[in-house]
Amino acid sequence: MSPFDITPFNETLYFIDGDDEKQLAWVVAQKPTTATNKIILVNGNIKTTAETLNQRIYFDQGGVLVNRFGIEKLPSVVDEMPNQPLLRITEVAVQ
Repeated sequence: MSPFDITPFNETLYFIDGDDEKQLAWVVAQKPTTATNKIILVNGNIKTTAETLNQRIYFDQGGVLVNRFGIEKLPSVVDEMPNQPLLRITEVAVQ
């Protein structure tokens, strides 16, 4: 039995560095396919980032989520793999 059998992962998590203007512009342009999406700040000022994006921001205190998901580069996206009970972690190159 998979955890997805009990509770589906129906959200998109965006991990960003709030001090990087390119990452801020990138996250604004995202169009998640899930009903819920969260922006998770790995670096930067949470208040300033929330005001800049006009959205609620979550902070990865102590890097707990980055470590749990094995994220090495920012920005990254965590969502459910289409048609499979797996998490998909995508590290994105921002130019």
